Amino acid sequence: MYNYAGESLCNHQKEEFYRLLFKEVYAMVDDGMFDNDAIRKRTSGNDHIHRRVVKKLVTPEGFEVFRAKIEKSYISCIENKEQILAEVLEIFNADKIIPNDIKSKIKNSLTNASDYQISRALAGALICLEYSDYLIDKGKNQFFKIDFMRLSADEPPARYPQFITESPDAAVADFIGREDELDELSTSVIEKQLNILVSAVGGLGKTELVKNFLHTLVNTETKTSGIEIIAWVPYNNNDIRLSIKQALHMQCDLEEVWLEMQNIAAKYGRSLLLVVDNIETVENDEHLKKLSCLQCSIIVTSRLRDLPGFSNIMNLQPLTMDKCRELFYKHYEFNEQDNETVNDIIYLTAKLTIMIIFIAKAAHLEEMALNELYGKLVAKGFKLSDEDVSCEHEKLQNDDTIIRQMCILFSLVKYNDTDKQLLTYTSVIPNLEFSYPDAKKWFKVKKNSCLMRLYKMGMLEYHIKDRKHIYWMHSVIAAAIREQQKEILYDTTAPFIHELSEDMELGDEWGKGYTKFDLIPFSWSVADIFENHWGTEDDATFLLRLYYICFEASNYPLCKTLIEKVIEIDKTIGNTEMLIRDYKNYAELLLRIDNDADSIKMLDIARGYMEQLDPTDKMKREWAYLWHQYGNVYYHSGKPNKALDYYTDALELDLSIPNIPSRELSTDYSSIATIFQVHGDLPTAYEMMQKAISVEEIDDEDSESIMNYYYMATICTDFVANGYDEYCDEAQECNEKVIAFREKHLSKHSNDLADVYMEYSNFLYQISDNKNARKYCRKAYDIYFYLYGEDSYHILQCMSNEALILAAEGKEDDAVLLYREIIDRIKQISNIPLSDLCNDYQNFADLLEHSDEYEEAKEYYLKCIDLVKEAFSDDSPRLSQPYLGLANCCMGLNDYESAIDYLLQLKAFSDEDMLLKRIIYYKVGTCYVILGKYDTGIEHFKKAIQLCDENGETDLGYIYVDMSNTYHLMGKEDEALYYGNLARDFESKFDDKDLSEYVHTLNAFLPEKQNIF
Repeated sequence: MYNYAGESLCNHQKEEFYRLLFKEVYAMVDDGMFDNDAIRKRTSGNDHIHRRVVKKLVTPEGFEVFRAKIEKSYISCIENKEQILAEVLEIFNADKIIPNDIKSKIKNSLTNASDYQISRALAGALICLEYSDYLIDKGKNQFFKIDFMRLSADEPPARYPQFITESPDAAVADFIGREDELDELSTSVIEKQLNILVSAVGGLGKTELVKNFLHTLVNTETKTSGIEIIAWVPYNNNDIRLSIKQALHMQCDLEEVWLEMQNIAAKYGRSLLLVVDNIETVENDEHLKKLSCLQCSIIVTSRLRDLPGFSNIMNLQPLTMDKCRELFYKHYEFNEQDNETVNDIIYLTAKLTIMIIFIAKAAHLEEMALNELYGKLVAKGFKLSDEDVSCEHEKLQNDDTIIRQMCILFSLVKYNDTDKQLLTYTSVIPNLEFSYPDAKKWFKVKKNSCLMRLYKMGMLEYHIKDRKHIYWMHSVIAAAIREQQKEILYDTTAPFIHELSEDMELGDEWGKGYTKFDLIPFSWSVADIFENHWGTEDDATFLLRLYYICFEASNYPLCKTLIEKVIEIDKTIGNTEMLIRDYKNYAELLLRIDNDADSIKMLDIARGYMEQLDPTDKMKREWAYLWHQYGNVYYHSGKPNKALDYYTDALELDLSIPNIPSRELSTDYSSIATIFQVHGDLPTAYEMMQKAISVEEIDDEDSESIMNYYYMATICTDFVANGYDEYCDEAQECNEKVIAFREKHLSKHSNDLADVYMEYSNFLYQISDNKNARKYCRKAYDIYFYLYGEDSYHILQCMSNEALILAAEGKEDDAVLLYREIIDRIKQISNIPLSDLCNDYQNFADLLEHSDEYEEAKEYYLKCIDLVKEAFSDDSPRLSQPYLGLANCCMGLNDYESAIDYLLQLKAFSDEDMLLKRIIYYKVGTCYVILGKYDTGIEHFKKAIQLCDENGETDLGYIYVDMSNTYHLMGKEDEALYYGNLARDFESKFDDKDLSEYVHTLNAFLPEKQNIF
């Protein structure tokens, strides 16, 4: 590094260069670096960097200081930064002590060659190389973890912590008290790096305390706090995974959320602060019990006294009397001050914060004097002071008493009928923020002032976000309202529930559920609160509409709860038609969670109801849908032939139905296309997918329609991979359409977006656009890494594409080495689909065959064949490629009889595949010629010539050369010269270096071109 930049940096000694790079890290450990002799021992390689400095370098703050110095004082001053990086990494990769996984991670971190990434890689390599030398000298081999390098980050840490979720509403501007508690939070989270549970009854100020702490934190520099990012997760008291998914806007299935959260926590470590607010119960949430195992910093607020895994607990106490008075006067807003009376009022509230604020606001709104206020409270029987709200009681289960006392306080304020109705509506969506437009639609509120009035009464909370008025109701107040209205709660809120239900309506077709995901928390809150009150057909409709949206959001546990409740209602009503619908929905849900056996059971139940309702099979649409679902389950369970039978039956029924919705036919065709594609029958798959697209009503905003174009892109890419270049334009067009839709409508970390990036990368590789193939492969890798971490099959798919690209660039050795790593890692992953494993074995065998490692290539071709037969059938068209590979290996090993045997086995797959048939004739002919059977060889060459077309058009030139050679060996020089001239004429039409070199081999025995015939 010094040799590249010594003069440009005006450093004429290595010691000065060393001082330039390291001085700030030395300063962090109070070392002035004044001793040139000591530094010279390091620059000459005779001694290691000071241990205290190394210990600082392997911390996030020390590494970042060192990296930043390399970027600002070195990288920015040299022109050939890529070259110096390459040379440093060459030394780094040659080291025998540094683990391969560390080498791989640093290499893979270079996604865009920015100055940040280059300086990070240089810093990481230098530190690892230094530590490698140290281990050798000490006779040790235990390497450090490299999490501190932040290899997955795209940019340096921000100066101040950033939210990766929606931030909570603003902290109270003039927060009162809690100085000791704020200090305790800071000590636990920042200094001691401990997780903490903030425990108290509802309404004592847990959330406000944490919000105030976060307000201070986001204004404290990252280098001071060690916190880079913050995730605020409101808990929905149902499933921590759902809460995390909604807060972080994850696009993966709910079953994958916890793994993704683990990966995010591992990626950022203690620099991520996860705040989970308002946990009320743990009983039915298994993942909540694992919360403390995440590798990040965690704060939890809860009414619970303890939480599994949290030993550091802050039992929040009420404010002191002085602070309670200050809080009361803040909201009372009159000049009157009577501390003794206020003390008596506060005594009645047991210092419960929410009640102090409510009483003060109510008194101000109703213009009550303090003595009048106290008198009314006593007269109404309000007294909470006998209750223990100090967190010292057994289970913190005095909420019922608090709610009853809260109901008394409501009588302090005069409400009109509109207020009461609006408050009742809002009470069934506690703690959920809604805007004025939402309230206008759901609650029929005519003026924003109606909501502001309730805020001034203390019934609603309020803040402004993005110039919008945002409201919500505290859970304690909501519970008190529901208690007060419990006899008429369901009937009173029915209009709101109906309006919400209409909002959730998706119509007859799926595909736009993603536009309604924001309704899930509101709808689920209503569904949960009325759990034991549902019973009508309208209720079932509401719950089923919520089920459909949750299904598209991959919230399968919530779907299970909903569909079971819907079935319970419809059984009570005795509606057979609805039960058929319910059980088919349940079957679809079970299929999504890989429970094939129970999915079949649900379909069998639906089938039984169908036979009762329609013994003469007149309900064709319902029967077709049922057969299609059976097909889905059998396809999913690895029985594609049985699935195809059901799909075909469904299609036949749908075609016989007048005015059938186009979506149904499209789904039938696309499902059949998928079966033929996995079988390797691409022409039929393409035909079916064309029909799927042609019958579908064009809607570029429909996610289901877009899926057809995605499937078509994969089929066209498979054609291109097999040599049919005429499908290139269609593959390009389909990929572009899908990418445009998913980039517009899905999050940047969506699994579906990564899938299409990966598919497009594969297509670009097939057309030799290696630069862009690598670009989109990297885009997919970044998303997969964010979602699933390093140890996932998706990452292996990206590595596979990279290996194929390397091979296409002529770096066969690197490609084989990378694929060996892939094969080793495959053994550690249990959930790889058989069809994908076939592809991996096929790709690895192809690389080995191209590298002339024929025996090992044969081993993997045979493994691929065994898997294809296991996953599909003994006559699957997918067998053609590994059989062809085996034939190539045998030819490479001079075993031409075996090569012919394998090639002849391919004839079973070539009836409709002219390109494959041509390859077979050409290779069989070549084998016969080498075996000395010239006439038979010539016969096969001529058949190959007859099959030449625009696909692989230069192949004809190669066949002409081989025929000329063969006739020469037979002593038929006229024929040899004739085909030699044809080869020369053909070669002159193309600018193909390889073909030209092959044709020029004829010069060894042929004269200059002559006209023979």
